Amino acid sequence: MEGLEVRKRSRFWVKASVMFWFSTVFSFVFVVCYSFGAIVIDGKIGDQEWKNAQEFTFFSEDPEYQIVALVKWDEEYFYFACKLEDPDVQGKYEEGIQNVWEDDDVEYYLETDNKKHNGRSMSSFQLLFGSAGAYNDTIGDGNTFDFSWDSGVEYVVALDEGTTINDSKDTDAGWHVESRLLWDDMDVDGREVEGETMGWNILVSEQPGAKPISWSEDVLGWDNNHNCSAWGEITFDEGYVSVEPQGKLFAIWGDIKSEY
Repeated sequence: MEGLEVRKRSRFWVKASVMFWFSTVFSFVFVVCYSFGAIVIDGKIGDQEWKNAQEFTFFSEDPEYQIVALVKWDEEYFYFACKLEDPDVQGKYEEGIQNVWEDDDVEYYLETDNKKHNGRSMSSFQLLFGSAGAYNDTIGDGNTFDFSWDSGVEYVVALDEGTTINDSKDTDAGWHVESRLLWDDMDVDGREVEGETMGWNILVSEQPGAKPISWSEDVLGWDNNHNCSAWGEITFDEGYVSVEPQGKLFAIWGDIKSEY
């Protein structure tokens, strides 16, 4: 994954943010709303725009911290945000297309036709955001990933207040990203997304050592993170989002119900 050229510009704002999130006491059921009105990509993920977003919470074990990802959608965009409470933020790539997996990064994966392909299907997409501000994107070629895709993603990466990147002598508050991607960039008609189910995963690369942390428990590391059949599922149901985590409980948040 070396030798990539910088082909886009990104914005890196250092701002504080507060993540507002909630869950029911016993059922892990979350309410998620269709996004009425486009979300402004300004690095603020604690504002009203993200109220009632679909929430995905998982954890890093070394070091120990919480990862909270948020998803919303409308007929034009797929919106993704993530708050990482990383106590030691590391990153060197500040803008453009870079090898962000060499930094602390967060990645999301979508297989838009949900064929559960053994490998990266030609309808699979990956967005990667590095803690210092750079990003990357890939498309599947039927076997593995391909850097030929030019996603046009809009995003802002920001350090939380109290974070000093690349300083291991203190304890950081963490970092976050806010983004939106046109459905058209994935050859998806946003007017037909409602009711559709897609393959879905979130992965964090933690430095040093680029340790992979996956939301889907069936993704065991770098050996199969590009295998669509190991991802979970996300369903865009009646203006809400439902999720089936691969290897975890099944839940439909749009209808406020779950199966154990």
